[in-house]
Amino acid sequence: ATNIGGNSELIDNMQNGTLIEPDPVQLSKAVITLLRDKQARKRIGEYAKETISMNYNWDECARKMVIIYESVI
Repeated sequence: ATNIGGNSELIDNMQNGTLIEPDPVQLSKAVITLLRDKQARKRIGEYAKETISMNYNWDECARKMVIIYESVI
């Protein structure tokens, strides 16, 4: 993902994804790096799946919404 907006809040670079500046050269380098490193692809993919399942499942989203609603009340 590009390192703009909220992406850096969701992605830990080279942990659960890859953050780059919005530049075609950086994009191509990031893709080539991952294509060449099977272990990194596997590790990043597994951590990304874990991050999503822990933080963006229905129960967690509902819990966060309740907190927001309670803060407004």
